Order: sequence, then structure tokens, then C-alpha cells
Amino acid sequence: AIAMHKAYDAPRVRVKRANHPLECVYNGMLRRCYTPTEALYHRYGGRGITVCERWRERYAFGFSNFVHDMGPRPKGYSLDRIDNNGNYTPENCRWADRTTQNRNRSISNYVEVNGRRVFLKVLAAEHGIDRRTLLARMKRGLSIEQALEHKHYGRILKKKKEGR
Repeated sequence: AIAMHKAYDAPRVRVKRANHPLECVYNGMLRRCYTPTEALYHRYGGRGITVCERWRERYAFGFSNFVHDMGPRPKGYSLDRIDNNGNYTPENCRWADRTTQNRNRSISNYVEVNGRRVFLKVLAAEHGIDRRTLLARMKRGLSIEQALEHKHYGRILKKKKEGR
């Protein structure tokens, strides 16, 4: 008989770890969180990010649980924590493409506008403003609303000659 995991109703079957396509992802996650000599430890374990107990179970069950919970990795996707300050858990992890990953970094610029959290680059594009210009305006003390509406009259832009 196959034993079921109480919390997730998943079969307790070990996934063969050797040469599994998710082995490097799993090992990398553990190294980032628990190996102080790992190059990126300061961004993960050094900030208190951990891996849930279910994915750290002994005798390869942790790896099997990780594989079962995450499912197969789509081509071009990597492991992403939805809440960048949260731990590696089934509820907080997903497979994400590079664009999603870049927007979910702790150094990404988000702003709150009309009750919604918006990526600064997207907001700037929606308003036809360069992201760096918008950020510079905010650093000068303008609110996000003022920065979006701010007109710069000090420069006269030369029109490009037609044909160039």
C-alpha cells in the first residue's frame, strides 16, 4: 500500500533523485538557504529564508515532495518565490519565466497607485515616460502622481529631421 502524506494527500513514493531534471534546482535551493559559503547565501539563508520541512524530509522524501508539489518545470522557467521575503514552500513557489522573475526581485521598483501595486517600469511605459526619469522625479521628492504628471519645461527638444 502507498502511504499518503497527511497535509497534502500525496502518495509517499520516492522519486529517483539521481539524474532527475529537478535535482539541480532542488540542490541549489538548499545550498542558497543553508550553506554560508554559497555565493548567494546572503540573499537567502543570510536573510532568514528557509525551505519548508516537507521539502527537507530525510531519505529522499523531501526531494520527492518537492517534485510532487512543483510538478514538471516548463522549458525556460525557473523556481520563483511569489513573496520574495517568504520561505520556499509549496504555497509560495512557482515556475516563472525570466520576465516574471526580474519583476519579483527584492531590488525591483514597485509603487502603489490607486490601491494597486505596480511595477515602476510598467507604469512608466503606460504613461510614456522612461523608467529612469520617473524614478529620478520621485527621488527629488515628487509623489508618484506628481511624477507622472510633471512637465519639464527647461529643455527644448529638437525634432528629428525626416528621413534620418
